[in-house]
Amino acid sequence: LTLDSGLKPAAEIVAKLVTSDKVIEEQDMVEYIKAFAGYKDAETYQPIGAGLDLDSGKFSPKYVCMDSAELMAEHLSKQTDDVALEQLKSPDFKLVNIQTFKHGGVTYWDTEAYCLPFYLATAGRAVARELLVYRYNQLDKAIENAAKLGFRDGAALYPMVTVNGEECHNEWEITFEEIHRNGAVAYAIFNYIRYTGDTAYLADCGLEVLLSVARFWAQRITWSGARRKYVMLGVTGPNEYENNVDNNWYTSYIACWSMRYAAESAAWVRENRPADYARICAKRRFDETAETKRWLEIADGMYFGEDRELGIFLQQDGYLDKEQTLAKDLDPADRPINQRWSWDRILRSCLIKQADVLQGLYFFGDDFDLDTVRRNFRFYEARTVHES
Repeated sequence: LTLDSGLKPAAEIVAKLVTSDKVIEEQDMVEYIKAFAGYKDAETYQPIGAGLDLDSGKFSPKYVCMDSAELMAEHLSKQTDDVALEQLKSPDFKLVNIQTFKHGGVTYWDTEAYCLPFYLATAGRAVARELLVYRYNQLDKAIENAAKLGFRDGAALYPMVTVNGEECHNEWEITFEEIHRNGAVAYAIFNYIRYTGDTAYLADCGLEVLLSVARFWAQRITWSGARRKYVMLGVTGPNEYENNVDNNWYTSYIACWSMRYAAESAAWVRENRPADYARICAKRRFDETAETKRWLEIADGMYFGEDRELGIFLQQDGYLDKEQTLAKDLDPADRPINQRWSWDRILRSCLIKQADVLQGLYFFGDDFDLDTVRRNFRFYEARTVHES
C-alpha cells in the first residue's frame, strides 16, 4: 500500500488493509494508526509483528498498536484468530485499546465503542463475543462498584479503568461522573447482535448486563420539578474538557437508549427463551413489568437541551454561554491546549477534547435526519481540538 497521508478516512484505510494482497509495510501501518486514532504523532505507538493471512481468512494484524508492546506480544503476536480467542478467555489477559502509553494496558470504554467494531469486521464473531463475555464476567464487580456509590438493587456501574473489574481510576470527575461508559457497554451488545445476528447472546449473557445497567440509569437520573422533565446532573461527557456538567446530551441520550434497549431485550428473551428468562429473573430478582415501566417513563420524559435557532443539540447546560472560539483560530503555540493552558482556562473554554454530541450521532445516526447531523457536525467539529 502507498498511503501518502495519515488524514485519510480510517474506514478507507481499514478496507485496504484487509483486502490488499500486498505486504503491509511498517510506515503504511503508522499512517493507518494515525488515521484510526486521530493522532498526528504516531511515534508514541509501538508496532508488534504479527500475521495477516489473507489466503486462509485468518486475521491477526500486521502491527497491533496497543499501550504496551510487551503486554500484548505475549498474547496476540503471530497468532491466528482462533488462538487469539483462547487467549482472550485467559483470566490474566488484559484487554487494551488504541490509546497512548499513559493508559497503561487497561480497559476503557474505548474497547466497546471503537475496538469491538474493528474486531467484528476483521476477526470473526467469536473474538468479538469474548470481548462482551469479558464484561459479563465482571458484572458482579460492576454491581459492587455501584453499591460503593450508594446505588442498590443490582444496579451496575462499570469501571472507567480496569483489568479485573475493579475501578482503577483515581480522578473523581472521571471515576464518579464519566458514567456514559455504562452506555458503551450496553451499545456493544446491540452492535454485536446487529452485526452477527447472534440474538442468543441476550439470553446467554446480554440481558443480565443490560438490566443491571438500566437499573443504574433509573437511579442516577433525577426528576426536575422546575423543568417537569427528568434530568442528568453532575456528569462528565466524552468531552473531558468539561467536568461536573448538567444534562450532557450524549450521556442522557445513551442512558435513555440503554433503558429502552433493555426493555426490548427482556421482552425478546421472555418470548423466545423462556427457561433462560426464568433463570435471569430469579438470579437478578428482575420484575420486568414494574422495572421496564419505570425505565420507559424516564426515557420518554427526559430533558434534552437544544438551540432551535442554530438547529443543534446542546452539549450540556450553559455551553453557549462560553466564548465561542474555533479550533482553527487557536495560536499554534497553544497546541495542545492540555499542555499549554491551565485546567481552569480549559474548563471555561468551549473547546472540545473529543467527539461528544457527535459521538451520539455516530452511534445513533439512524435516529436523525441528514440535515440535523450536518448542522451538529459543522458546529461541533469546528470546536473540537482532537486531543484525546
